[in-house]
Parts: sequence; C-alpha cells; structure tokens
Amino acid sequence: MKVHHTDLRADNESWLAMVDSLPSASGWAPDDHPVEMIQTHISVLLLGRRHVLKLKKPVDFGFLDYTTLEKCLRACEAEINLNRRLCPDIYLRVQPIVETKTGFQFSDQGRIVDYGVLMKRLPDDCTSLIGSPTGWPAFIRRQGEDLKSIPMAARK
Repeated sequence: MKVHHTDLRADNESWLAMVDSLPSASGWAPDDHPVEMIQTHISVLLLGRRHVLKLKKPVDFGFLDYTTLEKCLRACEAEINLNRRLCPDIYLRVQPIVETKTGFQFSDQGRIVDYGVLMKRLPDDCTSLIGSPTGWPAFIRRQGEDLKSIPMAARK
C-alpha cells in the first residue's frame, strides 16, 4: 500500500476533527448506520451495525508508537496479519482514509491521511454461544485447535 505523507497525525486537534467526521463519512454501507464511537487509550473504534473500523490514536507509549502515518500503517498491517490466523473471516483489510474536497472518506484514491483496521462486527451478545450444544464448548475446542496450528518459536 502506498503511503502519502501528511501532517494530520502530528496535529492532534486536526486528527480528532477527522475522527469525529468519520461516522458520517462516505464509505459506510447504508445498513451500517448509525455508527457509534468508543475510545480507549490506544484506539478509536467506530462501530457500525455490520462493520468496525479501528483507528490507532497518534500516541507514543514507548512500547507502541503510532505517531506517524507509516508507523500506523505498519501496525495495522501487523494486526491484520496476526489476527487473521485465528479469525480469518473477521479481519477484512487495512482501510485507507483519504481527504477530499468534500471531507474524509474510506478509499485508496486521494491523499491518504490515516489507516484503520476494517473488521466484521461481532454480536454484542455472545451468550448465545453458551446456550447451544455446539456453542461455547465447540468454540473453545476450535480455538485450541487453531492455536496448536500456529508455529511457536521457543525462546532460549
């Protein structure tokens, strides 16, 4: 993915204004509305009805640094690559965010100002897994099998 340099991540106020505009940005499917925003100390999650866009805040805590567009892109790519091992149908792609004359939108055409991780939204209420015979126990067994299939390097 080509990185287009911008100073948006260096200016926290501009970055936050961009984030605030994204719930109504072009690129959400009509049935994803309304889009809810949740913030953590590291991320902003935009929760549509069917999809989630996870943005990495432009922060540097030493153990992680998302302060530049390039670092953000690398972190998004690493998250997709790592999490697709166990959830290949959930982690969809790295989603570029571009600035246009009419505002910000999800596209790879234009001046890229940020990247996010686009995912399918999981059900808010996962208790349905527990109640069915093929639910929670089968889910845990599948996760265990998936974990066994990931090569682990021993540290010496």
